[in-house]
Amino acid sequence: MTITWRGKQFKFRECDVEDRTREEVEAVAKEDGKMEYEPRAAWLFVPGIGYGWKV
Repeated sequence: MTITWRGKQFKFRECDVEDRTREEVEAVAKEDGKMEYEPRAAWLFVPGIGYGWKV
């Protein structure tokens, strides 16, 4: 599933977001999402759901 968070798109594994709608995931991300950075990657961490990679 791909969601939009702060104007950018992030893709989550289907097994992490099963039984959730895009709207639900975006709402949780808006409330609790945090960016995590590595030298060659940027991840959106959403507690209770997992990591999404920037697409």
